[in-house]
Amino acid sequence: MTFRIASVDDARAIAEFQTSCWRESYVGLVPQDYLDSVGAATRQRRWATRIFERHRTVLIAESDGAIVGVAAHGLRDEVLELMSLYVAAGLRGSGLAQQLLDAAISDEPAQLWVFEGNERAIGFYVRNGFAADGEHMTDPDTGLVCKRLSRN
Repeated sequence: MTFRIASVDDARAIAEFQTSCWRESYVGLVPQDYLDSVGAATRQRRWATRIFERHRTVLIAESDGAIVGVAAHGLRDEVLELMSLYVAAGLRGSGLAQQLLDAAISDEPAQLWVFEGNERAIGFYVRNGFAADGEHMTDPDTGLVCKRLSRN
């Protein structure tokens, strides 16, 4: 397994990986019509913009040349935020998510947003010192409620 910072050239592969992760992980949580309608082309543009404009630092984990994990972080209102963390289905529970989290934000004070009802993710973040801080928002893409977790 190797880790590296993504470049704009990685945007398509990241988008394909994210689409796969969403379709595997969010069945029953995210509306199925959304999962079916949003594909790699839409996500590729987003990732390219994020990487090119340096809105976030994107870390890729690769195995045999294939992306198996992605973590992105940046600043939102001058606060460190974990903006994305995805791990291939076959590697969930392997420690890869922990490695990506540690590489992205270490044990720094930070925040993140997570879908309410995503208990696996919430449990992982709680084990890493995050706690709900009472802030909520509606995700503009899915219409789902997200809650913010923070770590001091």
